[in-house]
Amino acid sequence: MLYIDDNKIDESLKIAFNSADILKRKLGKNHPQYAHWLNNIGMIYLRKFEILNAKKYMSAAIESMGMQVNENLGLFYTNLATIELMNSEYPAAEQNYLKSLKYTNH
Repeated sequence: MLYIDDNKIDESLKIAFNSADILKRKLGKNHPQYAHWLNNIGMIYLRKFEILNAKKYMSAAIESMGMQVNENLGLFYTNLATIELMNSEYPAAEQNYLKSLKYTNH
């Protein structure tokens, strides 16, 4: 994520994809670290204002978690809801914000 600050977003995206690929091969597609990198890829696309790609990878991060619950799941739902809100998908955003509350420590 370092390259985003230097306006080298495409390089950052390349590194994120490489990292996700390595984690998927080493740990499997349902590992929380792999899901975390899918979320990172979504955030980079968001920075590039590519909303549909951002949503695709944020959704993939949630799907990758399957039935697992960890501290990042609430963040993933919040990020997805934020993208949906930006895209005027209000009912979906509301549902995902509510889901995020289930996984967020109070």
